Amino acid sequence: MSETNPIFLAENLRKTLRRYITTTLPVSRRYPQLQKEIKKIVARTQLVKGPFVEALPDFEKGKPLRQVLAVNGGFLDDVDDGFAALPAEILDRPLHLHQEQALVAACKEGKSLMVATGTGSGKTECFLYPVAHRLLNDPEPGKPGVRVLLVYPMNALANDQLFYRLAPLFGRYLKKSGITFGRYTSQIKANASRADEEGKLRENDKLMQLLDGRIPGNWLLTREEMLETPPQILITNYAMLEHLLLLPRNAPLFAENRLHTVILDEIHTYSGAQATEVAFLLRKLKTRLQSENALQVFGTSASLSSEPGSDEALLRNAVCQPRCHCWIKGSMCPRPSKRFFGATKRSGKWQSSWTRAQSCLSSSW
Repeated sequence: MSETNPIFLAENLRKTLRRYITTTLPVSRRYPQLQKEIKKIVARTQLVKGPFVEALPDFEKGKPLRQVLAVNGGFLDDVDDGFAALPAEILDRPLHLHQEQALVAACKEGKSLMVATGTGSGKTECFLYPVAHRLLNDPEPGKPGVRVLLVYPMNALANDQLFYRLAPLFGRYLKKSGITFGRYTSQIKANASRADEEGKLRENDKLMQLLDGRIPGNWLLTREEMLETPPQILITNYAMLEHLLLLPRNAPLFAENRLHTVILDEIHTYSGAQATEVAFLLRKLKTRLQSENALQVFGTSASLSSEPGSDEALLRNAVCQPRCHCWIKGSMCPRPSKRFFGATKRSGKWQSSWTRAQSCLSSSW
């Protein structure tokens, strides 16, 4: 997978717009001089500005993951083949401050979290590391049953999180721990073989690179695998969850009451009647499991209201015991004055501050 070059993208857009204008408003061939003049006018008209790159401040930093491990005096219990198996670039990279706060609240204090930070702020780690922490310390890892339920509003989001976040963590770095995970959505067809599903995954070059070229055995790929041995982490969407609870053939998934964590990603998408439906669906799940223990719940969103008092109102309406929950919000470093970097073409070569800005951005932010 290659990144789009913004300079070439802008130039291609200019050419496309010029072609569009001259073909949408054609001039008869009988007037060649008029055709030339119109092309000249279109060519010197500024149809596209930029590209521009804006340097944005980073989020406030906390401790590296390595420092919060119990072996280093932290609170994150580590076990054989646990967090210590993560590569150094992950262990030694400073966490965002809100990620560290989420780890403290979820792992040390056992709280449920509402994580509301901007896009690209690492919301996934706010629940992924606590989930890994709890599963790594499961006193009965060999007993069947879904422990963690991840509910997404759309398959596209579920796939993105599974392929590029969950699978590399549990299927590569924490593979020896044997934590099983699987995706039960409409994209996993009934009676499909594991070989067929592996073939589809191998077409994703980015995924295979993240998995070091191997599809792990603890990734349950077919419905039959998941029904026979329910994964410890089950990824699905709310529509499929309703089918899982309704149809008898899916009963083995929740035959054992071992669920302790529920995660709702992009929680702002659940509003109105749909929110009511999802709320009753989760209550139905808890009733099915006959669970009397409180679940640890994570909600994430980059689009929640920032109006004064909105945090308190949401927590008041969302939970019965607000003292058991907390709100995690990211805070950015002080923002410098805006700087924009443009690009021009001179003497047939691109002369831009884009490349000069890249080193500046990587070192500063």
